[in-house]
Amino acid sequence: CLSSILVLQKRAKYEFVPVEYFSPSLLEAAHQTIVNSLTLPDSLNVNLYMDIKTIIRDYHENKISNLLARHLLIRLAMTKDGAERNVVLAIEALFPALKDLDIGHLRESELAASFIHPLIQALLSYENDDKVARCTNTLPDSGTDVSRRPDYEVMMYDQYQPSYRTCFGELK
Repeated sequence: CLSSILVLQKRAKYEFVPVEYFSPSLLEAAHQTIVNSLTLPDSLNVNLYMDIKTIIRDYHENKISNLLARHLLIRLAMTKDGAERNVVLAIEALFPALKDLDIGHLRESELAASFIHPLIQALLSYENDDKVARCTNTLPDSGTDVSRRPDYEVMMYDQYQPSYRTCFGELK
């Protein structure tokens, strides 16, 4: 998670990070190393990758606003199908939570609500109106592990009723 924050935040000076562990120069160097190490994933179309990277870079460099970046990503997603669309929408879903502020440590519920839920929802449930991704803390009513309370589940519905889970798990 720290590497993602360093890539997306627009600065390298963090007031809440102990200087004896992470000096501003170390954070800036880490940020630059992470940005430079980003490469094209084998399974992602090179043109799509470059379009996404350009939008994120323009946002990062204050050339476009958060809202315009989201608009451009949604417009890009509308030209794609299936998994490619879901990847673009997952990236767009994270933009509302991107604030360049010292918000301190995120608690599990904040992490789930602000980052994990939008990401999983976009990746796993956009394509099907009968599929719902949600945060939950309830015991499964069936399956192999009915004694554990998952923090998250993706549920398929049939004729408006829950049918089966496609995934569930902890957010640790």
